[in-house]
Parts: sequence; structure tokens; C-alpha cells
Amino acid sequence: MVRLLVETGKAEVDTKDSRRGQTPLSWAAENGHLEVVRLLVATGKSEVDSKDNSGWTPLSWAAENGHLEVVRLLVETGKVEVDSKDNSGHTPLTWAAKNGYLEVVKFLVQEAQPKADIRSKDNDDKTALDLATAVAEKKEEEGKPLWNSEQQWEWEMEQRRAVVALLRDLKEKQERDYDTGGDDQRGSESAKAKEKK
Repeated sequence: MVRLLVETGKAEVDTKDSRRGQTPLSWAAENGHLEVVRLLVATGKSEVDSKDNSGWTPLSWAAENGHLEVVRLLVETGKVEVDSKDNSGHTPLTWAAKNGYLEVVKFLVQEAQPKADIRSKDNDDKTALDLATAVAEKKEEEGKPLWNSEQQWEWEMEQRRAVVALLRDLKEKQERDYDTGGDDQRGSESAKAKEKK
């Protein structure tokens, strides 16, 4: 259906809705519709880094909902700011970390070019590590919800603990590198990219 609408040439693929100011690309990213995202990006008419009323980009929505392949596709366009902040100061990494999406976090901090900045702080002066740790501890304290199976609960908590461990390891590595005069986790390419803007 989306392909048919796009192929007419009459569809406004970058129109924002009146409720949240989201574009079709943003909605597709939020819901993990990889082929729709690919189609909209391929038109060249969708602003890939468009912000909605809350400052969320399609990348923010995809990361917040754990849609790894959508995150990967958006980053690989080279047209998104990996560390784009929403109105609360949260980045795509923040959202993925808070929600325990280990594979998305790994991609953003290890593979994305440039890599996400684990030191980025939100409006409350919290990093992705701070928020991921707080949510994991709260969930651990609350215990398994009635609607989750024991197996699902254990898997979710393993993912959350792994996110915290990964971010903590990266933070410690950055601190060691800083102390020894080495490169930080993001490397010089990210600093150069920011200087260009």
C-alpha cells in the first residue's frame, strides 16, 4: 500500500501529523516496519533526522522500541545525528539503554559511525548508564510482573544487566584512556564530525 502511494508521486512523504508532529518515516521507525522505512528513505524526500514535537527523531523511536535493523538502516544513511537529543535531553542510546535493548546499545556504541557518546547527559544530568542502572534496579526490586513468564522475566533482566555492564565497561575504559592520554570510546572521527556542524 505504501509503495503504491509513493509511486503515484502525489504522496507527501514528509508530512507531519497534527498530534505528535511525526512523519510517516517516524511512525514506520517507531513500529519497526523496516521495508517501509527503506522505501521512504529511498524516495530521497523524507527528512531522515526530522524531529517531532517532543524532539524525537525516527532514530530515537526505533532505538526506544528496540528495532535494531531500522536503527542500523537509519544510521547507515549517514544523514542522522546519532546523539540527537529530544526535549528531555535523551538520545537514541539513552532510550535503548533504559529499555534494555542490548543489541541496539551494542550497535550504537560499537559499530555506528560515529559511535554514540556514552557521556551524553540529559536535562537531569543523567547518562544512559545512570538511567539503565536505575531502571534495572527498580525492575529487580519490583520483581516479576504477573503477566511475564519466569523465562521471559529472566531474559529481560539478563538483557538489562548486560546493557549496564557494557556501558560501565566502556565508561571505565574511557576513564583509563583519559588517564593515560589515549583516545576515548568515540575516537577522533566523532570529534571531527561535530566540528563540521
